[in-house]
Amino acid sequence: MMKKKKIVDQTLAEMGAKVVKEERTLPYSLRYELDYNVKDLLEFSQRIESIPGVEILSMGKSLEVIKDLGNAKMVCDRYSLDKVVGTHAIGHARMATSLV
Repeated sequence: MMKKKKIVDQTLAEMGAKVVKEERTLPYSLRYELDYNVKDLLEFSQRIESIPGVEILSMGKSLEVIKDLGNAKMVCDRYSLDKVVGTHAIGHARMATSLV
């Protein structure tokens, strides 16, 4: 995880993005808040996601996507969603199905 973080931090710096806030939400997940003058959002996301094992789940100020496993209480507790100010939330449940 630390190797990937170092590469992400270096790539962000190369692109002129300033890390305003960084938070380890889970052992395998980081959340960054950036100060970045967007020149080309597609190029930005492609460069970050070209790092093996790195994925952007959401960008912007008006929508935040949280993707994880667990029931509603577990996900709420894990991401401190009780402290989030907002008007809408959407949950999705998917069950694995297979033919035996």
